[in-house]
Amino acid sequence: MNGDVHQITIEQNHMGTTFELTVSGPKSSLEKNETALLLAHEIISQLENELSEFKTESEVNRFNSIKAQIPIKLKETTSRLLSIALKLEKITSGAYSPFTKSPKNIFLEPDRGVDFLSNGEIVKSHSDIYLEFGAIGKGYALDIISEYFLRSGIRNFCLSGGGSSIVVSGKATQSTYWPLAWSWSKDQDGCPLGVEMQYENEEPIALGISGFHEKGQHIKLKRPNSILSALVAHPNAALADALSTAVISSGWTDEMESLSTITDTAPGVAVIEDDHVPRWNSVFQTLIKAPFLISASLIGLTISSILSRFSLADDGMIDLSSLGVDDFNPYLLERNAAWILLPVVIIVLIIVHTKRVKILRRDRNPEDPT
Repeated sequence: MNGDVHQITIEQNHMGTTFELTVSGPKSSLEKNETALLLAHEIISQLENELSEFKTESEVNRFNSIKAQIPIKLKETTSRLLSIALKLEKITSGAYSPFTKSPKNIFLEPDRGVDFLSNGEIVKSHSDIYLEFGAIGKGYALDIISEYFLRSGIRNFCLSGGGSSIVVSGKATQSTYWPLAWSWSKDQDGCPLGVEMQYENEEPIALGISGFHEKGQHIKLKRPNSILSALVAHPNAALADALSTAVISSGWTDEMESLSTITDTAPGVAVIEDDHVPRWNSVFQTLIKAPFLISASLIGLTISSILSRFSLADDGMIDLSSLGVDDFNPYLLERNAAWILLPVVIIVLIIVHTKRVKILRRDRNPEDPT
């Protein structure tokens, strides 16, 4: 990026949450970027009108109202997303499903489903099948906006759909990447708890985050497990969203065996279990510099809490609300780079202090080798 870099952000409510879209670029592109952002929100609004289960005139509502074995033809966008959702349901063995709100007896039937006819029409196997895209719709919308921006020559952007669906591309400024964080819980005052992350690559990446304080009704546990929150990183936001829900639903062991074969690009996967200890696969460690930040932050902030600059929650998680952000988003935050040096300074002080203790002991008892 040449010249002064300016960021422009436009927020609007869609799909029951706040979409925050930010574009970064030179001052000369401000007007173009603002126009692109406004059009992006219009596109999301149109998608909501088509995909929302709560809009009486939506395609999803029309699908839910139709009787079994009566062919209907949905609009291209809805039909395409339904096709993607059904493929993901099959790949994850039902850990993700667009039909989780269907009656339990129907949802659990192995032959329950939807058939695509050769003429483009769709047939339901049961009248009571209930379709909803809560676990995938926001990511799908961000995929469409990301593609629109890239076609328009806009490469530096950060898109957030309620914080649980994120796409970043390029850089925030000429020298910094987009700041990210992962929240999986809240303290007794409702403040988000989590850790900082860094994605140091200019290629677009999507983060899908699932947990019961971000997503709820569309998550049905396939089997009991200890996962509090799951994060999936992948170039496709809809896939990242669906897979994060699948990991929450089914657990780490079952899903990890199949996730790497879903697409040509293996997803990065990380989970927080009920002991608040993070786990991740090798793809996640390559993509996101979170494991090191988690370790450094937990060590550094435990000590620095004495200085009352940061606070540490009772369960050992970093309280992100104390990072000095006035209007805190639990997944995107501005940070002061100087604090990265804090753990290093603390370690140096400990080493110096240890040496001083040894010297004092020798002065007091020269014959003591320790």
